[in-house]
Amino acid sequence: MIRKILLISLLTLLFSAVASAQDITAPLIVVPLEGDTNYIFENGQFKPMDFCLTGNRPSFFAYAPSGQQFAFLGMPDSDIWVCNLQSRTAQMIADKTPLARSLPVWSPDGTRIAWAQSDQATNNMQVIVHDFASSAQSVLYERQERSVAFVVPSLDWAAGGLVFYDLLQPESGESQAVVVTIDTNTNTATPINLPAVGIADFARWIGTDEKDYILLRHTPEGEFIVIDPATSQVTSLYGQLAFYSRTAPQGINIYSTRSVEIGTYEWAVAGADFSASLSVTGNEYGIAISPDGTQISFVTFESYPWGGKVYVMNSFASFPPPAQRVDNLNAAYGQPGILYVFWSPLAIRIMQ
Repeated sequence: MIRKILLISLLTLLFSAVASAQDITAPLIVVPLEGDTNYIFENGQFKPMDFCLTGNRPSFFAYAPSGQQFAFLGMPDSDIWVCNLQSRTAQMIADKTPLARSLPVWSPDGTRIAWAQSDQATNNMQVIVHDFASSAQSVLYERQERSVAFVVPSLDWAAGGLVFYDLLQPESGESQAVVVTIDTNTNTATPINLPAVGIADFARWIGTDEKDYILLRHTPEGEFIVIDPATSQVTSLYGQLAFYSRTAPQGINIYSTRSVEIGTYEWAVAGADFSASLSVTGNEYGIAISPDGTQISFVTFESYPWGGKVYVMNSFASFPPPAQRVDNLNAAYGQPGILYVFWSPLAIRIMQ
């Protein structure tokens, strides 16, 4: 069963340098609602994912900045693996544990990954980093205050370092919402106390034309509640939320004209030479962008989460742009089908 605490990991994003498109071999990963098998769409074929199999089927994947590796979390034992897409082999990074772990995130240069892990007995929480060159793991952060709230925060890692949202709930007294930033060059953690618990849903990096901010929440009206990392102050920005691939930042942008909550999407697509509506509204989820930034994939539902079908859009010469339905599980109304798609490491920016 998919853990609710990992849902936000679908949107946990990575900052990276541009990788050359010819070096990227990432297939479109297709995750069904039920069953023991994930699928890939590659070279025009939809087929079972028969590589990097480690036991139980994972539901979420985190692509590396190069697009040539991805990390995933084994369920229900929280073992962490990295799959090399050239050799199509998996390497275990962290063994099975009774601790609850978050989906790993990659460093901007792809040399490290980090994850949060929490003890369900004590609610103690740590942030662990794994260095690929040395195979060494170390504790970057450990919560100093005891909290009765069991939280496994989702991490985000960009040029500004690691960031996550935490909720401290003492045995007596009021809860405190905290955003923690970690300078991964000096391993220095800086907690930022928020003025109210309900002000944030998560913490993740978001870019603008001028600088990066820490996004806490996005409203349907186009307001972004953010932290300015230079001042640690909460402020508001306005615009449209746009997704793009870290491997092709100048490629396609997918932006939402309303909310990022399930069931309220109204998507549009912008590229170097075009701007067009996606022509599907109301029940889209699992948006993904190809590593070269020229194609998008998304899932539509007859009734979320049932009847999910996956589409690929790769032509924008006409309006509305056509979407090719991938020959997949052919889920009927009320039947289990596709749930998510993953294709490249995504990032977000504010279009103003």
